Amino acid sequence: MAVSTQGPRPYAPTGPYVCGATGLKLRDQRVRRLAQRMHTVRPWLEDSDIPSFRAWAELEVLATKLYAWLRDHGLLNA
Repeated sequence: MAVSTQGPRPYAPTGPYVCGATGLKLRDQRVRRLAQRMHTVRPWLEDSDIPSFRAWAELEVLATKLYAWLRDHGLLNA
């Protein structure tokens, strides 16, 4: 019996343009964990620096996902 490749996928999309609530929640959790880890490793940072390294963590998570997507699909989808 052949397995159909058509139809809905059983998992959430992981590309750079995730818009679903589950995908966004997972992305937010990764950002939160990365920002917390940075705060733990660099205790000399003040609480007033939290927005800065949260923004850095957001860029880091998105850049990592985008790089992985480009690596898998190519720059021009050729």
